[in-house]
Amino acid sequence: MPTASEYYYTVQAVLAMTYLDPNGLNADIRLMHDYNFENSGMGSYHGQEGFRTLSHGKAVLKRQRWFPTQLFYPPYGRWVQRLAIHFYLGK
Repeated sequence: MPTASEYYYTVQAVLAMTYLDPNGLNADIRLMHDYNFENSGMGSYHGQEGFRTLSHGKAVLKRQRWFPTQLFYPPYGRWVQRLAIHFYLGK
Protein backbone atom coordinates (compact mmCIF):
# COMPACT_ATOMS: atom_id res chain seq x y z
CA MET A 1 0.00 0.00 0.00
CA PRO A 2 1.47 3.38 -0.95
CA THR A 3 2.21 6.01 1.62
CA ALA A 4 0.13 9.16 1.76
CA SER A 5 2.69 11.25 -0.12
CA GLU A 6 3.08 8.61 -2.86
CA TYR A 7 -0.67 8.37 -3.16
CA TYR A 8 -1.03 12.16 -3.41
CA TYR A 9 1.53 12.39 -6.19
CA THR A 10 -0.09 9.47 -8.02
CA VAL A 11 -3.45 11.24 -8.01
CA GLN A 12 -1.80 14.48 -9.14
CA ALA A 13 -0.10 12.62 -12.00
CA VAL A 14 -3.41 11.14 -13.13
CA LEU A 15 -5.02 14.57 -13.03
CA ALA A 16 -2.13 16.02 -15.04
CA MET A 17 -2.60 13.36 -17.74
CA THR A 18 -6.32 14.02 -18.19
CA TYR A 19 -7.52 16.38 -20.87
CA LEU A 20 -10.71 17.17 -19.00
CA ASP A 21 -11.12 19.55 -16.12
CA PRO A 22 -12.87 17.42 -13.51
CA ASN A 23 -15.27 19.37 -11.36
CA GLY A 24 -15.32 16.50 -8.93
CA LEU A 25 -13.00 13.58 -8.45
CA ASN A 26 -13.16 10.87 -5.84
CA ALA A 27 -9.79 9.20 -5.56
CA ASP A 28 -10.69 7.32 -2.36
CA ILE A 29 -13.59 5.31 -3.76
CA ARG A 30 -12.05 2.10 -2.47
CA LEU A 31 -12.75 3.25 1.09
CA MET A 32 -16.40 4.05 0.46
CA HIS A 33 -17.60 0.84 2.13
CA ASP A 34 -15.82 1.82 5.35
CA TYR A 35 -17.56 5.18 5.74
CA ASN A 36 -20.03 5.40 8.58
CA PHE A 37 -23.26 6.60 7.00
CA GLU A 38 -25.51 4.65 9.39
CA ASN A 39 -29.16 5.59 8.85
CA SER A 40 -28.98 7.90 5.87
CA GLY A 41 -32.72 7.86 5.29
CA MET A 42 -32.78 5.75 2.13
CA GLY A 43 -34.96 3.16 3.85
CA SER A 44 -37.79 5.66 4.23
CA TYR A 45 -38.52 6.00 0.50
CA HIS A 46 -41.14 3.28 0.14
CA GLY A 47 -44.67 3.34 -1.19
CA GLN A 48 -46.60 6.25 -2.63
CA GLU A 49 -44.84 8.99 -0.67
CA GLY A 50 -41.43 7.70 -1.71
CA PHE A 51 -42.59 7.62 -5.32
CA ARG A 52 -43.76 11.23 -5.10
CA THR A 53 -40.55 12.33 -3.41
CA LEU A 54 -38.25 10.79 -6.01
CA SER A 55 -40.39 11.63 -9.07
CA HIS A 56 -40.53 14.79 -11.11
CA GLY A 57 -44.07 15.82 -11.94
CA LYS A 58 -44.79 16.80 -15.52
CA ALA A 59 -47.72 18.59 -17.06
CA VAL A 60 -49.94 16.50 -19.32
CA LEU A 61 -52.10 18.01 -22.05
CA LYS A 62 -55.00 15.82 -23.06
CA ARG A 63 -56.31 16.70 -26.48
CA GLN A 64 -60.05 16.67 -26.95
CA ARG A 65 -61.83 15.32 -30.01
CA TRP A 66 -62.10 18.72 -31.64
CA PHE A 67 -59.32 21.14 -30.97
CA PRO A 68 -59.47 24.56 -32.69
CA THR A 69 -55.74 24.85 -33.45
CA GLN A 70 -56.39 23.17 -36.80
CA LEU A 71 -58.14 26.39 -37.82
CA PHE A 72 -54.95 28.42 -37.39
CA TYR A 73 -52.83 26.58 -39.95
CA PRO A 74 -53.17 26.66 -43.74
CA PRO A 75 -54.68 25.52 -46.03
CA TYR A 76 -57.68 27.52 -44.99
CA GLY A 77 -61.01 26.31 -46.26
CA ARG A 78 -63.84 28.53 -47.45
CA TRP A 79 -65.67 28.07 -44.14
CA VAL A 80 -62.68 29.26 -42.10
CA GLN A 81 -62.18 32.27 -44.35
CA ARG A 82 -65.81 33.30 -43.95
CA LEU A 83 -65.59 32.82 -40.19
CA ALA A 84 -62.46 35.01 -40.02
CA ILE A 85 -64.07 37.73 -42.12
CA HIS A 86 -67.13 37.63 -39.87
CA PHE A 87 -65.14 37.98 -36.65
CA TYR A 88 -62.50 40.45 -37.81
CA LEU A 89 -64.48 42.67 -40.14
CA GLY A 90 -67.95 42.19 -38.73
CA LYS A 91 -69.48 41.50 -42.16
